[in-house]
Amino acid sequence: MEDDNPRPTKPRVVCCIGDIHGHITKLQNLWLNLESCIDPSDFETALIIFLGDYCDRGPDTSKVIDFFISLPSKYPKQSHVFLCGNHDFAFGAFLGVLPSPPDGSEFCETWKEYEMSEEREGWYKGEGFENMHLQARRWAGNHTVKFNAVKGIDYKGSIYDAAPTFESYGVPHGSAADYLYRFLVGSLTPNWVVITQYFFDNRGVQTSFRTPRLIPRDTCHLLPTIGFERETSCCSAHFSGQLGHNSHPWMRSYEGSS
Repeated sequence: MEDDNPRPTKPRVVCCIGDIHGHITKLQNLWLNLESCIDPSDFETALIIFLGDYCDRGPDTSKVIDFFISLPSKYPKQSHVFLCGNHDFAFGAFLGVLPSPPDGSEFCETWKEYEMSEEREGWYKGEGFENMHLQARRWAGNHTVKFNAVKGIDYKGSIYDAAPTFESYGVPHGSAADYLYRFLVGSLTPNWVVITQYFFDNRGVQTSFRTPRLIPRDTCHLLPTIGFERETSCCSAHFSGQLGHNSHPWMRSYEGSS
């Protein structure tokens, strides 16, 4: 016999957290406060939505990212959503992980509207800048005006205050993107591997790559690899077959150090 008066479903707890900006201690304190204020059974299954701006300004961006990576294993019944803020977008653009523009244009075309600000904001002009997104160059640049009159404080490297992010990975502000990327991945928990797939034409010229993604280390054996070649801080997995006309895939996984 059906119950004519079913018990109402208890609504799921939703927590929204924004603008962490490299402050790991504040994030940890906030998390502890949430755990103490919310019923344990509710917190265990909560939906946690991070609203973006995880990097820059504060001293511990690398530790903030590590904190996020640890959440699924520490709180497997929770759901975690990580939205991208403008600082995270610029950080990702500098690392080269943005998808190509859908209209087929080049990232360097994003410079045009703001070129009058290039000198004042000290846009990045180092290795690989030629086809970087506008926000990547602004993020890694070196602002010529050292004092932010609007906020009443000094700029921390660039208009995005990105110097602390570089420093949290042990590299100088404005270092080349590939150099920063290696240090970033080297700081990842040893239980995860970052996978990036590159594509080359029949002349060996790189044509494109897929956005890097994290996969659990214990699933690496599922990758359709022929073999791994050890290379300093990374290994390369070569694939058989072709994707498209004269296009050969190449996957490179940068492993987190222990």
